[in-house]
Amino acid sequence: MANVSEYYSEKALDAMDKLCDEGKLSVKEIESWSSGHDRTPYAH
Repeated sequence: MANVSEYYSEKALDAMDKLCDEGKLSVKEIESWSSGHDRTPYAH
């Protein structure tokens, strides 16, 4: 039996595959996430 992290990892991959198949997401866009710095700026 797979552990919890493997279960949710597989669900996330399936969801991303579905979005790619529907044309709502591209592999190029997913790859761009690895170099993104999308932190919320906070005023101190």
